[in-house]
Amino acid sequence: MLSLAAQLSSDGRPEMVETAPEFSPSTPDSSATRQSPAKAVTPSRWRLLRRAVMALFLLWLLVLGGLLAALQQEQGQDLLTHLLEHLFRSAHSQLQLQQLRGRFPTEMTLQRLLWQDAAGNRLQIEQLRLHWSLAEILRGSIRLQLLS
Repeated sequence: MLSLAAQLSSDGRPEMVETAPEFSPSTPDSSATRQSPAKAVTPSRWRLLRRAVMALFLLWLLVLGGLLAALQQEQGQDLLTHLLEHLFRSAHSQLQLQQLRGRFPTEMTLQRLLWQDAAGNRLQIEQLRLHWSLAEILRGSIRLQLLS
């Protein structure tokens, strides 16, 4: 940090010169520990940031809860059925689901599942009952108990 100082020139006129601050090893340099106002994070800024993060988290929970509540209703389950059919549709295969009902995501029944591909392979399941643990799904495993 430079500062200005006045001194007399050789002909006796005053002139302004830039001087560097003196550094003393026994006293810490105050300019090295001081932050510029643009970079300083004040407690009120931390509080504002914390509130913004909490608001986003609560909004996310609200959306997730609303989605879970919607999937408990018949219209939400029909929407999920159409979404799954659309996601698994391709030029080479097709998925059809009929009447997905139950308590999402742990206990669901599906009246009919039909999958077929362009090569003629076909899978049809009637009265499919799904009873699974969300914790197992999150771990990446699905366990079949009964297939008849």
